[in-house]
Amino acid sequence: MNDIEERKDLTERVLLLKEALEEGKIPFVPHLIDSLFRSYKNIKFAQDGLVIYDSVDATIRSASLIYSYLKRRETLKKQATLLEIQETYFDILKINFGEIYEEMIKKNSNPYHVAHYLSQKDDFVKDFQKATPDFLNYLIEFWKTVGETVSIHIEDQRNLKANFGGDLFPSYSHNIASVCGLYILHRYDYSALSLYALYASCRSLDPERINLLSFKTCSQCT
Repeated sequence: MNDIEERKDLTERVLLLKEALEEGKIPFVPHLIDSLFRSYKNIKFAQDGLVIYDSVDATIRSASLIYSYLKRRETLKKQATLLEIQETYFDILKINFGEIYEEMIKKNSNPYHVAHYLSQKDDFVKDFQKATPDFLNYLIEFWKTVGETVSIHIEDQRNLKANFGGDLFPSYSHNIASVCGLYILHRYDYSALSLYALYASCRSLDPERINLLSFKTCSQCT
């Protein structure tokens, strides 16, 4: 970030904080409010409309950073709820596996039997393998887009939280959703190893991948 960009960023934060203080959006004890406003009186602006960097003291800089961060968090949270994100994720899965899953339910079968049956069909396997890279890339881009929003929602929830469910995709016979109240299907932070494993497993029809759609009925987001 060059000098102009730094001053633009600082100017935006300074004005944003000033507006929040004047509207009473930030609770401060009285003597700190007085100190902040005294600091504001020392701020000078150049002819280009941007603040003169040295006129902004450490108090204003730190306070404006904190407020900008909190405001950004709230903006991201308002973009989508956990329920909306998870419903979108299941819609993606339904487009790709919905027909197979519904047929499995209709025949009272299970993911392993269905996967074994379809894996014997050469044309199906070829089409599936061909579509796998695009499917994976779409999922990765989806979680990259909404990942930070999901993290913020989870951070703000008042409950016991733990990371990692054990598998890239859940088992149909026993899985984490059967022993917890809220299970977030959140896979945006792929490591190189997990990417390779996911790609390799998708080259054939994995029964656990079919079973992902069953999580739509047991996942409960608030």
